[in-house]
Amino acid sequence: MAIPDVLGFESEVAVEVLAQQGWTFSVLTTHPPRRACLSAERTRVVRVRQTGERTVELVVAHEGMGEGCPKREPT
Repeated sequence: MAIPDVLGFESEVAVEVLAQQGWTFSVLTTHPPRRACLSAERTRVVRVRQTGERTVELVVAHEGMGEGCPKREPT
């Protein structure tokens, strides 16, 4: 059975879709190096990897920086 295409979905929606279709999943959060101030609001799926017959691993990333985060200039 094909993995549901949830790439780019908000993580909450992706989890609902997978659960409704009988998939089990784990969720890993990724972030830029040295970035401790991320938006706590929304994350999106940036990678989907099948790890078992009906099991997937979702990698999610924050959509933006949190309030009050210092702006970093390119180096």
